[in-house]
Amino acid sequence: MCNIAGYIGKREAAPILIEMMRREEGYAGGYYTGITVHDGVRLNSVKTVGPLDILLAETEAATLRGSCGFIHSRSKSGGGREWGQPFLTEDGGTSLIANGSAGIFLTPELDKKRCDMAVSLERDGYVFSSRTKGTVGKYPALSDGTSIHSTDLWCQYAARLIDNGMKPDAALSKIMSELPAEAVVLLMRNEEPDSIFVSRINYPMTVGIAEDGDIYFATTRLAFPEDVRFSEITLLPPMQTYTVTRGGYSVSPFPINLDISVAEITEEFADAEYPAFVERVKEKGRPLEGWEIVDYYVYGWPQGTLNQNEPLFYVMLERLAREGRLGISELILEGAVEGYCGKKFGIFIKD
Repeated sequence: MCNIAGYIGKREAAPILIEMMRREEGYAGGYYTGITVHDGVRLNSVKTVGPLDILLAETEAATLRGSCGFIHSRSKSGGGREWGQPFLTEDGGTSLIANGSAGIFLTPELDKKRCDMAVSLERDGYVFSSRTKGTVGKYPALSDGTSIHSTDLWCQYAARLIDNGMKPDAALSKIMSELPAEAVVLLMRNEEPDSIFVSRINYPMTVGIAEDGDIYFATTRLAFPEDVRFSEITLLPPMQTYTVTRGGYSVSPFPINLDISVAEITEEFADAEYPAFVERVKEKGRPLEGWEIVDYYVYGWPQGTLNQNEPLFYVMLERLAREGRLGISELILEGAVEGYCGKKFGIFIKD
């Protein structure tokens, strides 16, 4: 799992994004960190191996100017600095981040399609900054023995579609229909200084509309500033694409076309699952990392649907926090690359 935060408003985005990520980075991610902010003229982006503190120490992330941006912290799944997110096109026109993986969609047919798309994009002059010798996990592997990050592939493909006249939201819906994943994807475009485009299959993305019209979004509402008054906080419905601007968001008229339904997180379902979630986390008798909890606790989703394990995990944590029972111990772990550390939260239940 990865963690994401975003902001569109009238204030400087970078300090807000940094504090939001500080509040959530340990639940997931914690091994690579990066940020993109639009300064009104162009996209500015930096990233590094390591948690947020290393990003701040090694880059100018804290001084990026602009009132629209997003920040990303990703998991320990291979690759060097260029495998961190956000991804950016060579011309600086498109920036894209994602949380998730191909998951149930990863078939030999999809793998071939991803590799063929990469070849096509390279032929058209789009450059993969993540191109790395050798095989990296289940990421696209090309015929010359190199691998690329799947989010880099989406970034370059989105840029080509938009460069050829497609609207950004239409481009995201097309990509999620053709190269699907259990994921949420966010896109910023150079000529859209006040908008962020979101395509959500089943991974979490919560949007908060402040009373003054500023927009905050994050993997979990636990990242939202406590001193901001919100008129609405919503987990965006799955299997849709959105255009987010200051003041609100709208559902794209361009649908994601996949022959699968996503299980709903109803209040009744969450209520029914919550006691077992609490007891099973207690069983371990030690602080758990987020991925351990998601893997360990199997939710009772209806058969034949795409689950929402990761969003429900955060629903459970948010409930624990409201009840004053969410315990967190900070864990500093071996990093994704030698010489760097990772940062995680050990989660336990306080009684």
